Amino acid sequence: MNTTQNDVTKPGAKERLRRPPRPELDEVALAARRALEPAVEAKLKAERVQEMLRAMPDWQLTLGGKGIHRVREFPSAEVATLYSTFVTGFAKAHALPVGLHINGGQVRLTLYACRYRGRLVDLTEHVVGFAQQLG
Repeated sequence: MNTTQNDVTKPGAKERLRRPPRPELDEVALAARRALEPAVEAKLKAERVQEMLRAMPDWQLTLGGKGIHRVREFPSAEVATLYSTFVTGFAKAHALPVGLHINGGQVRLTLYACRYRGRLVDLTEHVVGFAQQLG
């Protein structure tokens, strides 16, 4: 298929494209806007996850390295419930799934990346960054 068009009616006519080429997609920018599928989003390497987790001693890998887990202690069940409500709203604002279990004043918190075709994808910088914000 020829994508050039010649206008032979004009002297000195140059070849020109019938349509301009499509702009190249910037995958990093699309991932930041969540326009790509979660599985295509840039994944963290296992070493980098370990390095980031070393800086966050309260968080530990779970779910076969596809999630991170933390336990928080609060003075009462009411405070634990309020904290869980905060985390749930904050996770919703970041479009991240979160698992919470409350037992008295104790909250078990699990963060993981979104599912793709029913399976958990590897941890991303977005997930670990969210955990850093939670402390």
